[in-house]
This record gives sequence, structure tokens and C-alpha cells, in this order.
Amino acid sequence: MAENDVVKKLESLGLNEREAKVYAILLDYQNVRVSNMSEKTGIHRPSLYIVLKSLMDKGFVVKASGNVAAYNAVAPDFAFQGALNQIKSNLENGEKSVQELTGMFRERLNLEDGKDGLEVLSTKHGSLVLDWFKKAESEILTVQRLPTPPIRQQLEMIGKIDRIERDILARGVTIRCLYSPECLADPFERKRSRNTVLAGEKARISNDLKIAWSIVDNERAAFSLRPASRRWTTYLVNDPGLVYTLRMSFEYAWDRAIPFDDYMSEFYGDDDNE
Repeated sequence: MAENDVVKKLESLGLNEREAKVYAILLDYQNVRVSNMSEKTGIHRPSLYIVLKSLMDKGFVVKASGNVAAYNAVAPDFAFQGALNQIKSNLENGEKSVQELTGMFRERLNLEDGKDGLEVLSTKHGSLVLDWFKKAESEILTVQRLPTPPIRQQLEMIGKIDRIERDILARGVTIRCLYSPECLADPFERKRSRNTVLAGEKARISNDLKIAWSIVDNERAAFSLRPASRRWTTYLVNDPGLVYTLRMSFEYAWDRAIPFDDYMSEFYGDDDNE
């Protein structure tokens, strides 16, 4: 069977494209190192490390014994049995969960009155969210997908944000941040993230971040989108149900993300400790 056909079959069984590519390679070879996997799949090493963790969590891949980091596939009949059992369980509970969530959101959003719990701004959410951060009492959750453009005004804002973050951490407020591999591929963002982690920020790296958002004290949130050829639009979220949904999305990504120190050690070592 051609490799593309194997990948498609694996995708039909629930793996995403990158997971399917990696698992297909491991079915053909034993004790495969990350560098070899990267060459064969075309997936960059930072992203590959996250894919491998996902596959290991799902029971499809195991780390080979020995001093050199290498990986092997778990036999498909064994690996997919757990996945099939999970699919059956999810299907049994899925319909009930959807109905409960739909009822919850209709009640909380008051859809019959035309209220949607959102305020829309045609700008990125800089100064307003900074004011939220300053007033935080317990926890801030934030997602950073893309590196900051090296524009003077942007860098000035970043400096202000970092100073405020250090003050917030000094007050005992917890800050958790999810970074994307693309963000940390930028030297400026790597150095900045190292400094904020040293100041007390808790950070992890995720390959599944679709938008950037911030949540303050589980009470309010903001996220930004930029459709093709259009300006940034920021959505300020005041509705408890929508804030809860964003919180659950964050926790889902956080549980599957790579700890900051492990990721930096694996891919960047001490290169940026200047």
C-alpha cells in the first residue's frame, strides 16, 4: 500500500495529518530518531516533538530504550483498540453533552432577547486588556500564537506589557501562557519568554493554537481575529458561558502542551541564555 494511502486510512481512524504521517513512518522503521522523522515527513523538529507527545499520550508510540532518543510504533491492533473504545464512549456521551451545552448557552446568552455576550472592536486588544491585567486578582490565562512584528510602536507596547506582568506576578497573581512553536522560533520572543518565565510565569508550548486570547479571573476574556485582507477585529467577552468555553479550550490545550523548560532544552538549549 502506498504511503499516502496509509496516511489517509490513519486519518479516517481519527489521527490528524501530522500524527498519521509520523505513525506511518514508524510502522515501516524501528528506533527512529527525531531528525530522521523530520527528513521523512517534512515536519520541523519543534512541531514533531509535540506530535510525538500526542501519539505517546494516545498509546500509538513508545520511546525506545537507550541513551539515544528514538521512537517505535505500537502495533496497530493494540493501539487502535484503545482509540476505538474511546470513540465508542465519546459517541455514547456526545449527544447528551451537546444537548446540555446547547441548553446552557441558550439560557446564558439569552438568545431570544438578541444578546450575544460580545462587544466588537475594530482594533487589537492592547490597552483595554492591559487595564484588565492590572486589576487581576487571582489568575490570567493568555495565548500567544505569532511573534511580535519588529515595529517601534509594537516593541514599546511589549515592553510595557512585560513590566506590568512582572508587577502582577509580584502581587501573587498566577499567569499561565501558551506559546506556539512559530512564536518561539523568533529570537526576540524566545528571549522575552525566558525572562517572563524566570519572573514566575508558567508557560507551555502547543501546536494547536488557532487564535490568540486572554482570560482574566475567569470573568472576562478577549480574542482577536483578522480575516483575509481585513483589519484586526477584537471580541470582548462578558458572558460567563462564553468565558467558560474559552477557559475549557485553554485547559484542553494546556494539558496536552509541552512544558516550557523541556521544550527549550530540547530545541534551543542554552543558545538564548545571554
